[in-house]
Amino acid sequence: VDAISDHDSVSDGDIRRAVTDLYASGDYADIEAEVVEQSGTVRVYIRGQRHPVLTSMAVEGVREFPVDTISRSFTPLLGRPLNPLRVRSAIEEVLMRYRSSGLSLAHVNSLVFDTTTGRATVEIDEGVISRLDIRGTRKTKDYVIWRELPYARGDVLRATRVAEGLANIYSTNLFEQASVSVMTEGEKDEQLVVVISARERNTELIRLGLRVDNERNIQPSVDIRDENFRGIGAELGVRAYGGTRNYAAVAEFKAVRIFDSYLTSNLRGYIASRDINAYSDAPRTRDDRFDRLRTGEMREVRRGGSLSFGTQLERLGNVTVTGRLEHHHVYNIFNTPITNEEYDISSFRFATRIDTQDRYPYPTEGVNMDFSYESALVKTAGSVGFTKMLFRYEVAQTYAGRHTLRPRLVIGLGDDAVPTSEQFSLGGPESFYGYREDNARGRQILAASLEYLHKLSFRLFFDTYLKVRYDIGSIWLRPEEIRLIDLQHAVGVGLGFDTPVGPAEFAVGRSFYLRKDILERPLALGPVVLSFSIGYPRD
Repeated sequence: VDAISDHDSVSDGDIRRAVTDLYASGDYADIEAEVVEQSGTVRVYIRGQRHPVLTSMAVEGVREFPVDTISRSFTPLLGRPLNPLRVRSAIEEVLMRYRSSGLSLAHVNSLVFDTTTGRATVEIDEGVISRLDIRGTRKTKDYVIWRELPYARGDVLRATRVAEGLANIYSTNLFEQASVSVMTEGEKDEQLVVVISARERNTELIRLGLRVDNERNIQPSVDIRDENFRGIGAELGVRAYGGTRNYAAVAEFKAVRIFDSYLTSNLRGYIASRDINAYSDAPRTRDDRFDRLRTGEMREVRRGGSLSFGTQLERLGNVTVTGRLEHHHVYNIFNTPITNEEYDISSFRFATRIDTQDRYPYPTEGVNMDFSYESALVKTAGSVGFTKMLFRYEVAQTYAGRHTLRPRLVIGLGDDAVPTSEQFSLGGPESFYGYREDNARGRQILAASLEYLHKLSFRLFFDTYLKVRYDIGSIWLRPEEIRLIDLQHAVGVGLGFDTPVGPAEFAVGRSFYLRKDILERPLALGPVVLSFSIGYPRD
C-alpha cells in the first residue's frame, strides 16, 4: 500500500500487483481493493482478512521418531496466522528428516485446522505396509520369499530394508531376477502395497566334474540334484565321484532354513572307500639324508549316515551339531601295515566355522577358522568310543595389491581309543611339502605354515600365482610321545592357475629336520617330492 501512496498516479496494474503481493505473502485468506474518487482525489482502499492464529499443533501417526522431534518443526508457526507457505515449509522439513533416515515413502495424509480453537492436526503416514504380494513365481512357495524379507505387514518400509531383502532373496540362489515395487490402493484411505516380482531359475541340475592328481589319478564326478525341491527352498541330490584309489556315493537332503527359523539341517546317507599308503623310514645311508618308503597299502570303507542341525553366524560362518552312525571296514590290500579291523562309529560332533575370505581358492583377505569336538556319547554294541578335537586357523592379508601372506595353524588331539580310520593325517602339497599324502598318521597333530602368494602381472592363459611356503609340524600316536624336538620342517614352491574347472597347481617341496650336531651338519634333508593337481579337492 505504501508503494501505491508514493505515486501521484496509480494504474490498474499497480493496484493488481499490490494485491497480488499481499496475497502471496500467505498471511491473508482474502484480499480486495476498492478505488474511491472524492473531491478530485482518488483513494485506494485495500482490505484483507488474515488467517486465524495457530494456537497449538498436534502430530499423529509418528512411530519412527519421538513426537517432540517432529513437532519441533511446527513450533515457529505457533502464535502467528496460519500461513500456508510456512506450513508447507515445515512439512517439507519433516519429510526431509524422514528421507534422510531412509523412510522415502513417508507423506502427510491430512492437515485439519479447527477455526474455533486455533488447533491444527497433522496426520503423517510413515509408509506403513498394508499388504505384501509376490508375483512371477510358479514353483517356489511364498514363505520361502517371506522369510528372507526383513519387513512384514504393518512395518514401516525403509529403503535399507528393501535392499537387504533383495540381497537375501538373491542369496538363496533360486532366482535369476528379483525386484521390489510399491503401489497404493484406495481413494480416500490410501494403502501401501509392496510387490515382490521374481523370476525363478532352473534348479534341476546335473553337474559333471573332474579332478586329476598324482596321488589318486583321474577322478570324475557327477552331481544330480534339485536345489528347490518341491518349491520349499531345500536341496535333494545324489553325487558320486572317484577313481582307482577312492570312490564315494552320497545321497542328501539339505534345508538351508527350517521353516521361518535360521536353523539348517542336512540328512545324508553314503558309502565311501579310500586307499591309503603306509610309509616308514628307509635305511640310512648318510646321516644328513633320510627317505620314506611305501611299505604297504590299506583300504578304508565306511557306510552310514549323518544328521546335522546348525545355524548361520550372520552369513560369515555356521555352528553345527552332527550325529553319525557308520560301519567301518579297514583292511590291507598290499602287505600288512595294519591289523584288519571292522567296527561301528556312533558319535556326536560339535563344530563351528568362520569364513570371511574374499575368494577361493586364492584368497587375498579374510579368516578361515574351523573347530570341531567329537565324542562317542552314545555307544552301541560293537561300536568304538573315542574323543577327538581339531582346530584349524588361517588368515590372508595382502600388501601392495599382489603380495599375500597366509599363516596357518593346525592342532588336533585325540584319546587312545581313536581308531585307524579316524586318525589325523600329515602330508601332501596342501598339508606338508616334501611328504606324500598320508605320509604319517596319528592321534595328535601339530602343524603350522607361512605361505607367500604372489599374483603374477602376466597370465599363462589363466590368472597365475606363485606360491612359496614354509611348513613345520609333526604327528604322534600318543600324547606322551609329543616332543618339540620331533618337529619336521619343509619348504616348497609352486605355480597355481585359477582355471574354470578349479585350481591347477604344480609344486615341488623338500622336508628336513634339525640335527643334534647342528654346528657341523645342521640339516638332514629328505627327498624332493613333485606334485600336481587339477580340479577342486574331494570331501
